[in-house]
Amino acid sequence: MKTVSAVIVNRNGQSLFAGEQIPDVARHYHGRPMLEGCLTALAPLAQDPDAELLLVDNGSTDGSVEMLRASFPSVRLILNPENRGFAPAVLQAAALSSARFLLLVNSDVIIDPPRVRRLIREMESRPKLGVLACRTEYPGGLLQAPASFLPTPGRVLAQLLGLGLPHDRSFDAGSYGEPEWVAGGLLLIRREAWDAVGGFDPGFLFYEEDADLCLRLRAAGWGIGYTPEVTVMHVRAATAERDPAFSLTQRYRSLLHYAGKHFPWPAVLLIRLVLCLRMLVRALVALVRGEPVAGAALRLAAEALTRA
Repeated sequence: MKTVSAVIVNRNGQSLFAGEQIPDVARHYHGRPMLEGCLTALAPLAQDPDAELLLVDNGSTDGSVEMLRASFPSVRLILNPENRGFAPAVLQAAALSSARFLLLVNSDVIIDPPRVRRLIREMESRPKLGVLACRTEYPGGLLQAPASFLPTPGRVLAQLLGLGLPHDRSFDAGSYGEPEWVAGGLLLIRREAWDAVGGFDPGFLFYEEDADLCLRLRAAGWGIGYTPEVTVMHVRAATAERDPAFSLTQRYRSLLHYAGKHFPWPAVLLIRLVLCLRMLVRALVALVRGEPVAGAALRLAAEALTRA
């Protein structure tokens, strides 16, 4: 049995976290060059007999597959004809692995084998941890929000009303902690814990799959850990900027799915009504400004009241 399977999803469509200010230095990273940088740093791990790299390509058309085959032949490639979503792609790769740990690496994250091994040692020293995340920075060193509280009806409503974000970001990134939720840019997951809860919910195509997993792991008795002892660069490049309608649609569909799974029905109904109003306003603003998301916002307004 291998120690770790590193899983990368190409074209995962979820790199921009709503509400964060993306530094200008990060905006030029995208697509194939970003994936190549990720693989260049991580590929030496595949020379370790106790490790493997699996990449799921979600129907990319930018030459990423050709680059991968030519430059990184040790990476195990899984090809999807279309973009099936992040969580379903990870489940595909996990089904092919029997390693003791899964390392989920966004294609816009730079991590090398020594840092991977440090994360594994940290996880092994804490046998009750199901998930471990680390310090993540933008190019240039600006700290990203690594962890915080899980979404609640109050936090979600505050976000929809423009009063705050779904995750309170008061977490201390300078010391080890066990928060409710850790961001999914890079996650080390104990396979025993993953199997105990069934892994990701494939209903979350993009966004909120990490929050849902953390909630279910905590309910099953597993800890959620964060360590500042390992730092990685996470570009969080603007997929959302290149296709804002896609990002808007997937973010709020995932929010509705999360609420439907975990919140009481009166809260879900209120969230749906507020989301409908928010999307109607968003569509009007988009029409006035000539933004390309008006149609997506109108569809979301309808889905908020009709989508199962």
